[in-house]
Amino acid sequence: MQLNPAPNDFISFLTIQTLIQQYNSEANNPHLNNGTDDSRAFSGFTLTVPDGTKYVFGGVNAIEFYNPFTPNPSINAPEFYASTWLLTQIIDPEGNTVNFQYARTYPTCDLFIGASNLSIQSEPTGGSTFTAPTTPGSFSSSTGTGTNLYSGYMYWPMYLTQISSPNETIAFNASVATCPRYTVAQFGSLVGGSASGEFATQVLNNTSYGNLQWMQLNNIVITNSLKGQSSIYRQYQFNYEVTNAANQRLTRMTWKTGC
Repeated sequence: MQLNPAPNDFISFLTIQTLIQQYNSEANNPHLNNGTDDSRAFSGFTLTVPDGTKYVFGGVNAIEFYNPFTPNPSINAPEFYASTWLLTQIIDPEGNTVNFQYARTYPTCDLFIGASNLSIQSEPTGGSTFTAPTTPGSFSSSTGTGTNLYSGYMYWPMYLTQISSPNETIAFNASVATCPRYTVAQFGSLVGGSASGEFATQVLNNTSYGNLQWMQLNNIVITNSLKGQSSIYRQYQFNYEVTNAANQRLTRMTWKTGC
């Protein structure tokens, strides 16, 4: 197996900035323009397996990014990192090609309890020698853990919309999912400060965070294209029943097929 990098090995922050502006967020947010060219990403690569088949990954239309939820305080702007290079093409030794297309819709995020801070020291017994403490009073200092502060990351995902070959196309249709939401209070209790007034809040539609959305797959449509004629070969429809949006996500899913 051979690994070949893309012809243009890296994409700059200016390109990343343009890609982020494709999402449903405040595209002209001034904080997005404060980043530096230190943020750049490997653009893509091609894997060639022993039988000659090539698998092409990445390119500007097939890279996912993430950034720490709280911006760099020195510039109040996000620092983006590439996380996933998606499959865009399969080319067999005869030159037949399957293409994969993706779409940018909404950013998402994951929050988690922030790191705790605990410090314990033993008292010196003389000179510079420290001995193990023998009583609780031997501890010189300790700080408790903060369990109500959050840290996390914003993710800029891409969703598969189409797989196509010369004779067949598979379309994937999605919409915004009904699912649990982080609270405004959680966004206001971030390690290092609050999201309020920062890049995240302004990009994500003020304090409502309305531009943080998760997607659900609604249907798959397979179309044949033979002799210049296109016809639907098969469809798959997915239905989701949510009885409590506060603590459930994409539960009790049913599906049906049809031609």
